[in-house]
Amino acid sequence: MPIVGKAELMQRVLRGIEASGWRWKMQNQNHPFRIAAFDQESRTNLVVYVWNITHGGGAARPEDEYRIQLTGVTPPLISLPDGPTLLMGWSEDWTLFAAFDARLHSRFSERSPSIQFRREVIDTAIASGVALHRRSNGEVVVVFRPEFLMTYAMNRDGFHAGSLAVVRRRQAVIEQISRTVEGIAVPAPPDAEIVGRDRIIKAANRALRDGSFKNRVLRAYGYACALCGMQFDVIDAAHIVPVERLVNFSTRNGLCMCPNHHRAYDKGLIVVEPSFSITVDQARLAYYKSHRRAEGEENLLGSIFRHLRVPANPLEQPAPNLLKLGMEIRREN
Repeated sequence: MPIVGKAELMQRVLRGIEASGWRWKMQNQNHPFRIAAFDQESRTNLVVYVWNITHGGGAARPEDEYRIQLTGVTPPLISLPDGPTLLMGWSEDWTLFAAFDARLHSRFSERSPSIQFRREVIDTAIASGVALHRRSNGEVVVVFRPEFLMTYAMNRDGFHAGSLAVVRRRQAVIEQISRTVEGIAVPAPPDAEIVGRDRIIKAANRALRDGSFKNRVLRAYGYACALCGMQFDVIDAAHIVPVERLVNFSTRNGLCMCPNHHRAYDKGLIVVEPSFSITVDQARLAYYKSHRRAEGEENLLGSIFRHLRVPANPLEQPAPNLLKLGMEIRREN
């Protein structure tokens, strides 16, 4: 698993705050980071502890176990009266944060400074945007995409509370909301009364709906086609890897495209490389020409850039491994 340094981890947190629709001001760049975060309605001060998520250890550990190791700091964890302390892990592979209850780990053991959790909660967060999992010791782990960071921070205590039954009910409703927002059929939409009376479900509902795949992708690309720059509100939020092959609603699995280039990309005529370079599949172009179906070639292909125009925020840029898989799938057709 890729490991990034503390400076890069700080940047991942700052980009997560921005992706949440908030702004920030650094108060301390040393770890733990102290950050003032604010939007139009609220302001809070964050203490952020963050490490890389790694595999649980040697061969004796289960294959599906992952962890963070609380190294380089001494207990107790810092807490402030005017904002939450966040205790988190970051996965560069999955572009996800995992958050743990800082109150429970404030006086952690320096002899065994690690917190474990299972891969299943990561898979759920990849599909739904946020996942809750109650560990055997009663702690609730929260795993989420970067744009969910400030929703978690402003409701930290609530996310880490609840019996096993409450956590499971919340997760089931959150998954329903996510699938409804993303246009996937569900047996029944979430009950409005349940959403309204549970503060945590209500916060998740708002974040998931405000941050739906389409809204996030269009906003990240400035409502312009990444291949030609067209706007005019006729653009699509396209999945790099189709949902039927991989349920992943991360912004990094999206591209903003005008309809013509979207269709040409899906046909494999336009090739987007993991390096962000854009080329034309000459064999497919020759096929269309040989069948007299290449009228308008200049209009379609003459307007494309040499490289994708991608968002400035690295957490919103297309993931190279997904671009590679997306093209492999399209070449199968």
